[in-house]
Amino acid sequence: MKENTNNPVEELKQLNRAIKQYEVVLKTTKDQTQKNRVGKELKRLRDYREKFHHVYSVIEDEAEQNDAGEFENFPFLREHVSIDEDRATHDREINAIIAIMDFFGKEFLSILTERKMKLDFKYSLERDGFYHLFQDIQKKMADFEDEMNTINKGNYKESALTEIKNRRLRKRRILIVETDRFFRKLKKFTHEILEDIEKDGVACLNSNARIHFDMIEGMRFLEGHVVREGVEILLDYCTEAISFLNLPEIIVQE
Repeated sequence: MKENTNNPVEELKQLNRAIKQYEVVLKTTKDQTQKNRVGKELKRLRDYREKFHHVYSVIEDEAEQNDAGEFENFPFLREHVSIDEDRATHDREINAIIAIMDFFGKEFLSILTERKMKLDFKYSLERDGFYHLFQDIQKKMADFEDEMNTINKGNYKESALTEIKNRRLRKRRILIVETDRFFRKLKKFTHEILEDIEKDGVACLNSNARIHFDMIEGMRFLEGHVVREGVEILLDYCTEAISFLNLPEIIVQE
């Protein structure tokens, strides 16, 4: 098998095909010598694929993926969030994160404004911080996409390839961790708001007001919902986003 190509997706496809062929031989052959030889080669190919995934973060051939898409086990994400093919990279998890953040920016960021949700002083200050966090993640996304374009287009010297891949892995990890932290903070924020509303508190002063968008803003998902309902939907969105990212607690606490 040719293990090096200029296209990481094509290389992974070749690798998967070779592994399947060796697996079939291993199961069917009765020749112990051949079985031993095939077993060693199969282990070598599987080890290579493991290293390959760590470098490129490319998931299995899309043809083998469930037709329901990335968000199979996440009802709201599956129904409302879709991958932007114009921005799609060879990294399926990052594609999903981009889609999740884009939907949040379009559908939820606006209800955090003072016009849509009137909060007391304490929560207003906390609310303002989410705009900065959101913008910071957007910058990290753009930076990661630039890094991917550099690798995919081959715009680098061969001697710098290892450094570029390591840098890309660091940026990928930071983007995933920061996205998770963003939604965890937002989940805690929305949960506290809802708890206060249930207690008839003053954290949200217009919880029963209808959410409307003007002609410039356009029709949005939360049009016609009351603020309380919008916060509940946002809480559910945060919960699904966190579950999708599925980071171990030890990473989250770093």
